[in-house]
Parts: sequence; C-alpha cells; structure tokens
Amino acid sequence: RPPSYPRPPPWRMAAPGNYRWQWLNDSGWTNYDVKTSCQIEQAFNTKSINVRLKHGYFKNKTPAYHVDMSRPGGYYQINVKTSFKRPVRRIVLKGGGGKGGGPFSLPSGGGGGKSGASSRGGGFGRIGGAVPKSSTAGPFWSWRDDFGWKKYDPTTSQAIETAFSLMNAKNVTLSHGYFASRPFYKVEFESDGMWQTNSRTGYRRQVRRHDGSRVQYKPSEAKTQQTGSTGSISSAPTATKTTAHTSSFKKIAGMFTGLSSFGSASSSSSGNGNKASTPKPQLLTPGKLLVVEGKTYRFGPAATAPPPTKKTTDATPLENAPKQIAQMLRENVEGVEKLRGQRGELSVTEMLQNAYQRGLFMHGGPSSPVNSMIIPAIRHVMAWCNKQNKADPKRKHILHTLAHACLDCQQVQAREILRLHRELTNQAQTLPLQIGGFLNPLKEGAIDNLISLKHAPLCDQDHTKATPGQQRPHLRSAYVAMAGDIMGMRDTLPSKNDRFLYNAKSEVTKILPTGDAKHVAEELMKSISVKLFFNGLLSDINNQSKTADRTIDHKCIFQWAKDNLKDPNVVFYDEDNPDSYKDQLPDKPLKENEYQPFLSKATLLEMLVKMKFLLHDPNAESESEAKGASNPADSKMEEDSKTDEFRSWLEKSKLKKESVEKILQDGITSKDSFREISKLEFQKMGLNLGQSVIASRLASSLMNTSD
Repeated sequence: RPPSYPRPPPWRMAAPGNYRWQWLNDSGWTNYDVKTSCQIEQAFNTKSINVRLKHGYFKNKTPAYHVDMSRPGGYYQINVKTSFKRPVRRIVLKGGGGKGGGPFSLPSGGGGGKSGASSRGGGFGRIGGAVPKSSTAGPFWSWRDDFGWKKYDPTTSQAIETAFSLMNAKNVTLSHGYFASRPFYKVEFESDGMWQTNSRTGYRRQVRRHDGSRVQYKPSEAKTQQTGSTGSISSAPTATKTTAHTSSFKKIAGMFTGLSSFGSASSSSSGNGNKASTPKPQLLTPGKLLVVEGKTYRFGPAATAPPPTKKTTDATPLENAPKQIAQMLRENVEGVEKLRGQRGELSVTEMLQNAYQRGLFMHGGPSSPVNSMIIPAIRHVMAWCNKQNKADPKRKHILHTLAHACLDCQQVQAREILRLHRELTNQAQTLPLQIGGFLNPLKEGAIDNLISLKHAPLCDQDHTKATPGQQRPHLRSAYVAMAGDIMGMRDTLPSKNDRFLYNAKSEVTKILPTGDAKHVAEELMKSISVKLFFNGLLSDINNQSKTADRTIDHKCIFQWAKDNLKDPNVVFYDEDNPDSYKDQLPDKPLKENEYQPFLSKATLLEMLVKMKFLLHDPNAESESEAKGASNPADSKMEEDSKTDEFRSWLEKSKLKKESVEKILQDGITSKDSFREISKLEFQKMGLNLGQSVIASRLASSLMNTSD
C-alpha cells in the first residue's frame, strides 16, 4: 500500500481566490478571515442551515455568533445573546465555482484536487488503486444527518458499493469529494446496521444502500452479485443459511424502515411450517381492570383511536417578544438568570427566545415539519402566560416547566412545549378528544415504566456514562415511534424526527425480547390501570375547587349528553338518588356548583361505553369466577388493612399528611396503583409542585421492585 501523507487543514486546501464571504457592518461589506470563510463555505457546500463561527475574531467569542443559512439567498450573521442580525453574502470571483463549489471540491481530477486521495494512492479502505468511474445506473448510498437522508457524491458512493459488493470488506475509509480533506471518516458494515463513523470522536450516523429492496445486509450474511442494472443483493446461497438470516435481516431492516417493519412475532418460525409459534412475552405487569356491579371493563377501540390531524394556528405574536419572555421568566422562575442549557452555552432565557422566533434548531429550520408545530405551540403558550396575572399558579408552573426543560435535550423541550400546548387547548375540542387527551399522559407513563424496567439505571445517566441512544428521552422517542401511532398517542412527530432515533431503536432491539410493534403497543395499553383512568377522570370532572384546572370542559359534557343520551340531565347531581354517589369523594357538589355537571360512577361508565373508551369483558369475569367467590366482609377487612399499611408507608416518607390524604381520597390505596402515577397526575390531585416531585420519585423507586 502506498504511504499516506498528512493532509493539510481545510483552510490550507481552500482556494480563497475562488469565492469570498462577507458580512455587512455599519460601514459596508467586510470580508471574513480565510479560516472563517472556509468554515462558512463548508457549511454552504454541505447544505447546513446553521454554522457557529469559531475562527479568527470569533474564536472564544462570548456571546457566540452563528450564520443562519436556512433561507436560500437570505443569510444572516446572528448574535446569539441579542439575536441581532447582520446580512451575509457569498461572492463568486472570476474562475471560481458556482453554487456547490468551494474549497472541498477543487477543479482538479479525482475529486480531491492535486492533493486528493486518488492521486496520492491509498484509494479507499483496503482496496487501493483508482476508483471505478461512477455511473447513474446501479445502487447508490446515502447517510442520515440531523435533517434527513443525503446522497453521497457519485465517486464516494461507488467506493462504498465496491467495498460492500465486490470486496466483502468490513469497513471502508472515505477519501473523495467532501471527505478528501477528512480522512478520519469511514463506513462500517456491522451486525446492527451500517454506519458512517468519525474515528476521532466515535460519533456514528446511519448509512443505507438503495437498490430497490430497502433491506440492510451484513457483508458476512449476503452473497453479492450484480443483477442487471439494479445491483441488488441476493440472500445466502444455501437454504439453511437463508432461513437463519431471514429473521436477522427483518430485524435489522425494521430499525431503519419505519414502524411496520419493526418485525413480527411470527417471523421467527418462518423457517419451519410445523413449528408452533412462540408465545408472546409479557413486558409489563398488567394494570387493574374496572369492576362495577360485578361486571369487568377494559379499554375499548376509542382508547387507541388515532387523533385527528389538526393544524396548529399561530397565536397573536407578543410585542417585543424577547423582552416580554425575559420579564415573565424573571417574575416566575427563581434564579432563572443562573440557569444555562446547551452544555452551558446559552441561558434558558436565550433558548426560549430563540425557540419562540425560530423553533428548535436540532429539528431543522423554522419551516421544518417539527418546528411548524413547535413555533405556533410555544407562541400560544407564551401568549396565554402573558395574559395571566404574574401570581397565577398555573402560569408559574408553565414557565418553570419550560425553563427546566431547557436544561435537558431539545427532544425533552419539544415534548414539554407540545404537552403544555395540548393542556391549554384541550377544552376547545369535542368531549371524546378531551378524554383521549386525558388518557395520553397515562400512555406516556406506561412507556416510562417500560424504560425504567428494561433500561435502568443506564437510561438515567448523563452523557459521560451513556450514549444518547441509551438515555431516557431518546429511548422514549424509540418506543413512541414504534408503538405511539398504534396506541393513538398525540404529537408523535417530534419523536419520529429525533436525531438519535436510530441509535435508540438499536438499543431497544437489543433489550426487548420482541420486535413486534403491535404486541409492544398492546402490552403498554394492558399495563395502564383502567380503574385508575376511570377514577382519575371522575375526579377531574367532579372537582369542586374554585381554582380547579380541569382537563374536561363542563359545557362539553352537557352538549355531548344532549346529542347522545336519552336523558341529558343525568349528568347533573340527582338529589332524589344520593345513594348513587355514596362511594365517591366528593359525594355531592358545592352549592355554587349545583348547576354544573356532577357525574355518578354509573353515568360516567355509560358515557365511556357509549364512546367505546371502555368495553365489557366477560372473559375476565369468567376467570374471576373460576377462582371462587370470597366472603365480602373478609374482603372489606383485608382491603382496609392494606389501605392502612399503605398509609403508614406513605407517612414514613417525606410526604406531608395532607398530601397523603389527597392521594388516598383519589382512590390510590396500594403500591401497585401508586407506582403508575406521574408527577403531573399528583399535581392534578392537589399536591403542590414540591410534594408532587417527592411523590413521583417515590413512585419511580417502586418500578424496579417486586413489592
């Protein structure tokens, strides 16, 4: 192999006479220094939408400066702290490259100029020699950046294809086109997929081969042959190998081709028609079903119905939004000036100001699919907060939540912004959609429980101990992308656009005993307590507090009753039949609320069955009868004893007595039901933020115990 020569840094390879980048200061257009100009040119050639300047004048500059390239023909240099913009332009000089030209595509042969890899020898990978001429026919390769799939240049694509198809190589070093000045990138063909790896940082990006089949193969498991112009790859030559590899191919392909290809439980038995199908594994402890008057109920089809597609409309923009946002945060978030996110680069105030104006940069430009949801949502939330009194507890809770979300990754920020927006707009929907919104946090809680059970404690470690794909926010994205649509979850798009989604899916594939997305969704839904959902919904509707923050709108209840029930007045308190409410807390409305809906358990059950959120399950009753009927008096004594034991356990923690009483009044009388409650649900019970945090941590501590 010919000796390799050290390549000069990018700004040495640049041809500054070909182009020039300038910014408009107060006295006119000013040239950037050579290093900075090369940095911007690199971003321009790779179609990046944002580049942080870090050379020359901008080196170690505080605050940081970025060049925003998200709008073609309208580039700006932005001061991150003040958001002040100055125009930026690219000047193409005589003899220079036009659009797409630049320092990394010099006008010399071999894709790398005079000092390119092909003329120096070494070629690519272990192959060596000249690269075959690229052809438009045959397979091509692409890599996934933060904003989608991008094709390699033809020469690089041909180099990867040759290593993969003809040489059966384990990896190939990229040394042409954009990579001519970056010899530390390589493509690796591994058992968990194909990856572009930066050998300096270890960071990996997904790579895929386009040949019409959409299946990702390992070189050791595939027989390569050219079939016409498609260049497709056939399976292993012998029948025994084909059977063994089918499941592996499907599993690997499922990580990269969407929800439907996460695998099927039956795929493992495809090699032998006489073999019985493997029983589906239980992933979580099933939640409690609802039993009313001896009848058992489970979730119905409406509980997993897909939400309707809706377009989020912009709220009225705040006047001088950055100033208003900063003022609201100072008023409601103690110590906000000291809170910094993005690894300490920006204050949370700056981050929320940027999100308000441009969305979350990790999810693309302002017009990207995710930011098309994020920007209207955060503007609606901020507009609502701006209208409230600064002492309003809900405003304080919302701003506190947004500020502390900025201390986490942008996936968490997106999730919290959309959740808060759903809470503020839920009552503007129909009653079935409002109930679906009430159920959504329980679905999210089920996913969190599964992550705690299967991925703890690594999932809660910081970036120094766990890769992004192993951390909870991105694992949550993987499970939502896998099962969220099947479960009817709201706002799943940000999870599907998580930049670490494929890494997290790979981690999930290693841990879970099944790759069947439908089965995972069913297990998650089964783990949600129907009794908890029913009691929580009843408490939300019948809440008598003057400051109650309800999920369900009372006006909507009566409107639905008029359209769907024979007697719509059944949704109001019946003074002639107080026994219908005797087991409820509260058991009757306050005088000032006597003309508001107040439901009995029987009425709510009738409504949920009518909407198909709940279905009668006679099979569960048969199982219960088979166990034999117990003495009602003994059952009551046993239940009271367990409640007292649970109360004693709660009081030994840091929870206050009034918090314990609120939990018990909400029907939470055992550790089994307590462990399923989230922080948000504790707050809805009436616990303050501090007590809710303590209670949620206590509930999380039960997830990995059998007690």
